[in-house]
Amino acid sequence: MIEDVKKALCPECQKQVNCKVLHQHKVSWAHPDADIQGLDVYEILCCQGCDEVFFCKESSNSEDLVDVQVGFDEWEADYYVSSTYWPSTPKYVNNAFTLDSLARKNFELSEMLKDSIRAANEDMPVLAAIGIRTCFDILSVDMGAAPNDSFADKLETLRKEGFIGGKQKGRLSVLIDAGSAAAHRGWKPRPTAVAMLLDLLNGVIQEHYFLQEEIDQLKSKIPEKGGKVPKFGGQAPKLDLSAEYKNLPGLPSKT
Repeated sequence: MIEDVKKALCPECQKQVNCKVLHQHKVSWAHPDADIQGLDVYEILCCQGCDEVFFCKESSNSEDLVDVQVGFDEWEADYYVSSTYWPSTPKYVNNAFTLDSLARKNFELSEMLKDSIRAANEDMPVLAAIGIRTCFDILSVDMGAAPNDSFADKLETLRKEGFIGGKQKGRLSVLIDAGSAAAHRGWKPRPTAVAMLLDLLNGVIQEHYFLQEEIDQLKSKIPEKGGKVPKFGGQAPKLDLSAEYKNLPGLPSKT
C-alpha cells in the first residue's frame, strides 16, 4: 500500500517537509552468490508547501544496519536507508550577488561560474575546482592582466594595480594551486574545500564588480558634516484627548 504523505527533502524548500506520494515503484533484489538482499523504492513526490514535483530513490540492504533508539535506554538494529533526490538540493548557494547581475558585467565569467557551482552541487569537485580556476583566469584578464601571462604574473599585476592586497594574493594562489592540482594531478577536494574556493572567488568578483557601486549608493545617502539629519516622517502631532476622557464611564471629575 502506498503511503499517502511522507517526510522528504524538497529541492525547492531545501528542507524536510510533508510530501504527497504521487507514484511508487519497488524493486527487491538478492545477490546471486551471497546472502545479501536489498530494496530500492522509486517515488514521485509533490511538496505540500510549494507544490514542487520531484523524484526520490530510497535504497537499503541487509548489510547496512544502524542502531535506532526506541526507548530511554533501548536500542535496536534497523536497515540504513540512503535517499537520492532529483533535482538535487544545492549544496552551495551564492548570496553575494546573482548570476544574472554578473552576466550584465561579464557574461563569459557568469556562464563559467554557473557551471562551476553546478559541478559543486552535483558532487563533481574535480570539475568544480578546475572551473573555479578558469573563472579567476577570466576575471584577472578583465581586471587588466595580460591573457598570456602565467597565473603568478597575473596575481602580481593585480597586486601592483591595487586590485588585491598581499594577503589576498596569497589566498588566490591557493585557489589557483587547487585548480591546477585537480586538472593535472587528479586531486579531488572535499566539498568544504570547494565551498571555500567559491567563497574566495565570489569575494573578489563582488569587490570588483559590485562593491564600489554599493559604496557610492550608500555615500549619497549619508548627510554631510554639519548638516541636519532628516527626520523620517516628520514630527508626530500632539493629540488632545481631554474631550475623550470626559466621556469615559466611571472617570472621576476634576475638582
